[in-house]
Amino acid sequence: MEQKKIDIASSEIAIAVDASLNTDYYQAILRALQDAAVEHDFRFVMDESGERTDRGPLSVEVMASMARTVNRLRQMWLSPQMDEEVLYMRLDIEADDGHDHVWLTGLLNALSKKGIVLVPASNGDV
Repeated sequence: MEQKKIDIASSEIAIAVDASLNTDYYQAILRALQDAAVEHDFRFVMDESGERTDRGPLSVEVMASMARTVNRLRQMWLSPQMDEEVLYMRLDIEADDGHDHVWLTGLLNALSKKGIVLVPASNGDV
């Protein structure tokens, strides 16, 4: 079988690589977010009604914990050999400057636009 030389820098290849890498990245982030939600006795549900009752804001402590969990995964994904001391320093800096909170609220808002909302696990079958 003859092998054909290709230009891997073409826009078609770039789009395919971008989609593949970002899908893996965001799946890992969303898995960490889901695990953090479960850890705090919340779960994600599909709410196609558009009504957002009984979905008050998360406590400051839960938001901070979930934001740190998501940010830790992001940092480890992008720099898997990062020294643990440097990792914790980055996590602290990004908690202090709000970067981790911005990421968490961005994820929750994007999910909400798809009808996926966070509810207390004790809400039965919402």
